[in-house]
Amino acid sequence: MSSKGNPTKSMGDISENKIPSYGLKLKLDHEYPENRSQRFIPNLRTIWTLLPLILRYIIFYIKCKLTGKSIIMDYIHPAKAKLIYGVPIGGIGSGTIGRGFRGEFCRFQMKPGLYECNTVEANQFIITIKDEHQKTIFQSLLSTFPKSHSNHGKV
Repeated sequence: MSSKGNPTKSMGDISENKIPSYGLKLKLDHEYPENRSQRFIPNLRTIWTLLPLILRYIIFYIKCKLTGKSIIMDYIHPAKAKLIYGVPIGGIGSGTIGRGFRGEFCRFQMKPGLYECNTVEANQFIITIKDEHQKTIFQSLLSTFPKSHSNHGKV
């Protein structure tokens, strides 16, 4: 029987939707043991080729520091990547808000190049199930991120 006329089989055969044999499997409390340096020092030939660009950047960097402007791409003091980020496949808003491998929202980019790298507990998915009278019968936070014990909402 063909699946062309059957709308329930439009997504493909069930055997095609199996869990793949290969993939990255991690426990949600996984900690990466590796802590390597992210500093990249180019070789002398590359430095010589890029010397005019390097000098322009240093002048621009000094001007920004003297005027108090923030530097969008800081190559002198780059932000260190944290071990919580998931696979770089995009996110909500095409990478504007990134998620970690545990499901938490952990990286925000509201201005191009300026990243805020922290997890905001308020920005999590909440599932709510209500009955026909709109009375909440179940509500749960859909995240495995450990919650802090700080006093939110107190000024």
